[in-house]
Amino acid sequence: MAKRSDSILPLRNHKMLADTFDALGHKRRIEIFKQLSLCDNKQAQFGSLCTLSGLTPATLSFHLKKMQKGGLIVRKQAGNVTIICLQTDHLHEAMAMVAAP
Repeated sequence: MAKRSDSILPLRNHKMLADTFDALGHKRRIEIFKQLSLCDNKQAQFGSLCTLSGLTPATLSFHLKKMQKGGLIVRKQAGNVTIICLQTDHLHEAMAMVAAP
């Protein structure tokens, strides 16, 4: 029989999981995630995401910060353009941690 401590995730993993799932804890962030997943290379310019989502730049920035904290996106600068890139591997890793025995 496994020891109780073997079946409990370290606290740092709990924080990572909480941040990851919190990043999808709002309908707007789920919509942004879906929109990015449909874009070429799973990335889009910030301005294009504003148009696609119908959100103001300030509101979109708020949601993207939550998604970045949760590891679901990264931001890249290309000159004066911000590119938002979806990071699905992080979500897959979090799902695997939750599903692990």
